[in-house]
Amino acid sequence: MTSSGQSSPVGLWKPGPWTKALAVVIGGLFGILSAAGRSGYGWAGAVLMAAAAVAIPTLQFRVWWKKGRFWATVALLTIAQVPLVNAVHQLADRLRSAFLLAFGVVDGLCVIAVILYVCGLEH
Repeated sequence: MTSSGQSSPVGLWKPGPWTKALAVVIGGLFGILSAAGRSGYGWAGAVLMAAAAVAIPTLQFRVWWKKGRFWATVALLTIAQVPLVNAVHQLADRLRSAFLLAFGVVDGLCVIAVILYVCGLEH
């Protein structure tokens, strides 16, 4: 909290045991997809990474769950994942797990940045 009683973005991102458990589950699913056959790999992998990129920050930023601005931002980011997954699934089929991992990390960082930018601004 700042001196004015508002939340500061510093210290909001503290992964707890449930977030770490979710990361292990997602990592396990990612591993299963990597070992599976090529059929549907790009779609399934891209959807999994895009879902994780939105779900993990949503769970972590619980301090903002009572704000309409937060949920509007999460909804718009979720909608934005649809064309993003459509755009990258073919690359995921060709480049496999390394691309999907990079996609998930970059997408997740972008989601975190947008949430911090939109919800961290106090007017």
